[in-house]
Amino acid sequence: DDPKTVQDFVAAVESPERLRLLLVLTAADISAVGPGRWTAWKATLMSELYHRAEERLSGADEAVGVEHRVDQAKDLLRQALADWPPAAVEAYVGKVSRHARLVRGAEAEGEPLAIDIQVDRQRTVAELTIHTADHPGLFSRLAGAIAVSGGTIVEAKIFTFADGMALDTFLVQDAVEGGAFDAPEKLARVRVSIERSLSGEMKMSAELERRHRSYPRLHSVSIAPRVLVDNEASRTHTVIELNGRDRPGLLHAVGRA
Repeated sequence: DDPKTVQDFVAAVESPERLRLLLVLTAADISAVGPGRWTAWKATLMSELYHRAEERLSGADEAVGVEHRVDQAKDLLRQALADWPPAAVEAYVGKVSRHARLVRGAEAEGEPLAIDIQVDRQRTVAELTIHTADHPGLFSRLAGAIAVSGGTIVEAKIFTFADGMALDTFLVQDAVEGGAFDAPEKLARVRVSIERSLSGEMKMSAELERRHRSYPRLHSVSIAPRVLVDNEASRTHTVIELNGRDRPGLLHAVGRA
């Protein structure tokens, strides 16, 4: 999503034809690793990068393109919230309609925790959105609760509002079977795990250790961890890239650190 990432990528690719060839090569390379390696989620990521790079290579004004997409999103939001008072619509115009309804409903009911789960079968993910008070360690607790429930996080977006509330969105897949995290019992379990984690009822370390022992294949691979800190990939953020052996609760551990 970072403009400089696209800029650097386009500088390396140089031409639309090379961009097309690179997309085909990438899909073939990932698919060749083994069955199920090329997923709808990876295809979504590659498509997003492809279209943003193609737009820049064609000479389109990125600022105009971004501004146009923002205006379109705002107009769609206003249409989706047509049953709201105009003042309330404008107050939430920067948020997607479903998230806006979640936040507004939680505020109206005085709920300290609101959870929304939507399964996106096209991208083979479940989208978990949590609205609650922000506090140190919130991200780590949420990531741990998802891992305990058998989910693996493929994307996380974290927003903190001026009123001290957080709206965190996680895209989750099944940690064992891959694909969307959509089994009803697992969706019910993740709700309970999040509530127990935030209330302090869950002993996270013990739960994750139990989960970790159920993945014996993880213990047969030794990968030296590596941390890369990059201040060149973005003009506005420091990018921290971590390489190492995957395991249940890895994002929880990174968040704690």
